[in-house]
Amino acid sequence: RENVRENVRENVRENVRENVRENVRENVREETIKLNNTQKKIINLIKQDKYITQAEISEKMNKTTRTIRRNMKMLQDENLIARVGSDTAGYWKITE
Repeated sequence: RENVRENVRENVRENVRENVRENVRENVREETIKLNNTQKKIINLIKQDKYITQAEISEKMNKTTRTIRRNMKMLQDENLIARVGSDTAGYWKITE
């Protein structure tokens, strides 16, 4: 039993450490690259669904597809997001 408890504690510690690291990285990047609200929302939508399309983002945010494309292009240029695979079968990746 003690081994199981210690394993659980270590797993929790590691998960907390990783979550803290990830949050620090995201906050540092956002401060360094000064994202606007649209870009932050795009990243959050991609985090929720990596297969989301630009049209779906446009609809959810009530913005034109042109606005979404322009902001996503900036996020790609800054290496914050990347497209993996094809336009039809691929997905969006939040880059490290």
